Amino acid sequence: MNGPDHYRAAEGWLAEVRYDTVTPQSAQALAAAQIHATLALAAAVATLDAAEGPGGGSATGRTSDDAVAWEGALTQAEVAR
Repeated sequence: MNGPDHYRAAEGWLAEVRYDTVTPQSAQALAAAQIHATLALAAAVATLDAAEGPGGGSATGRTSDDAVAWEGALTQAEVAR
């Protein structure tokens, strides 16, 4: 899984959480969402770090693909709300 995939997974797990009552299933879904959200954040930070070369310029050629993947994940999350 890449960062955007973890972001989507976190959104999916959050949709399974029932906030009106505490159940083992909701606790498990919330824990899974937190894990995926943490991994998505780590991937986003790593992507930003890899993208910044000397003087703030791009250090890698894969940054544009990462940006497109993140844009897709974030756009889908906005539509789902």
